[in-house]
Amino acid sequence: MCQMRHIGRNAFAKGNGMNAHQPDRDNDKAPPAFNVPGALLVLVGVLIAIHVSRSFVHGLWTEDDIETLKMFALVPARVSVALGLVGADSLLLSVPPADIRIKSALIRVFVTGQDAGLWTFLTSAFLHGGTEHLVLNCLWLVVFGTPVMRRFGVARFALLFAICAIGGSLLFYMMKPNDVSVLVGASGAISGLTAAAMRFCFSDRGFAPDYLSISGPALTLTETFTHRSSLMFLIVWFGINLLMGALGPAMPGGGEIAWQAHLGGFIAGLLVFGLLDPYSNKRL
Repeated sequence: MCQMRHIGRNAFAKGNGMNAHQPDRDNDKAPPAFNVPGALLVLVGVLIAIHVSRSFVHGLWTEDDIETLKMFALVPARVSVALGLVGADSLLLSVPPADIRIKSALIRVFVTGQDAGLWTFLTSAFLHGGTEHLVLNCLWLVVFGTPVMRRFGVARFALLFAICAIGGSLLFYMMKPNDVSVLVGASGAISGLTAAAMRFCFSDRGFAPDYLSISGPALTLTETFTHRSSLMFLIVWFGINLLMGALGPAMPGGGEIAWQAHLGGFIAGLLVFGLLDPYSNKRL
């Protein structure tokens, strides 16, 4: 999940070009469906290493960790202020009285005098709000990232991951441009990988990431919305994320669920898949 964190509330992998790894269509001895590629394990290791470093060197969400967050986490209001779309002094005009103290602190720490940090649309994906947050995202990444990396290869996978991470952050920003919450988490990118996997892993039996599906034909966008299994998956996925949005702060885990980032990443993965897929012949 991507999380919006409030201070005060719980206070790539290696690549060798675009053809770095291409699945063998004629390999008779297929690997297991979830034989996790080494490069994907490296990415998981990087996410874990960053989190462990933050946890043990400074402590999550401590004063020292704030410097890391200021550099790499996404704060929408900071971008809006830097772009001249809103003034820092007007960010509190629509804030409920109960949140004034927290929001004022966030503005002082993350907005006032800070650079826009446009790179944070990507780098926020490499930070997590807590261990539970990290573990859930890593498991999700392994399940849906495995078939995508085996089909795409390392370089294309890395590009898709980055595009979906940025897409998730961008939609979050567009929907909450004056928000002073701190966005962290890889699930915008992982949601995009989920959408990509959905384009080629569904059969009449449902989700079946077997070896043949890795290099087999992908669903077009139209087919994605009409194929029974993928349509059911879409309904369930969007339903869960809408529920997250409705529950908001009531969700467990010490932070609000940034469902907007999930949605943005998913849409990016769904649309970009056909442009990057080595087997789709650029079928959208």
